[in-house]
Amino acid sequence: MITRYAVATDAIIAALQATPNMVDVFDGSPTPGFDPYEAVYIGWTGGEDDDTAGTISQEYHDTGIGAKRDETLSIDFVVQSVRGDDDMALARSRTVEILGLVESTIRATPALGIDGVVYVDVSAGSVRQVRNADGIGVQITGSISVTSII
Repeated sequence: MITRYAVATDAIIAALQATPNMVDVFDGSPTPGFDPYEAVYIGWTGGEDDDTAGTISQEYHDTGIGAKRDETLSIDFVVQSVRGDDDMALARSRTVEILGLVESTIRATPALGIDGVVYVDVSAGSVRQVRNADGIGVQITGSISVTSII
């Protein structure tokens, strides 16, 4: 069995896009020149010069012919809220609210409908707050871990 990275990423995007009240969900980094005010990016670290989308780790689960492997995927994501005003508290609260939708969706679909997936978990990593002449913005970056036996 090959890695579950592609199918897991696709399942996460589909689940999030089907979530009621979810903001726009994108596969990968933003398109240059198009930056929606509120969005979730799956497969992006938030760095302008970093194209990393995630990681794949595999170790043998047992030995012999047909031995299975434990696989752990880490799929990077960014949640953002950008405002044209100076209300950082509102942008921060809204970004956390969007992160809550991501977490709730992932918890509601623990195996993503994929054979062999044992569990899926969200871990937020860092918060970035920006203030400039165009307004303010808050980003929360993190990763979605997918553990499976393949």
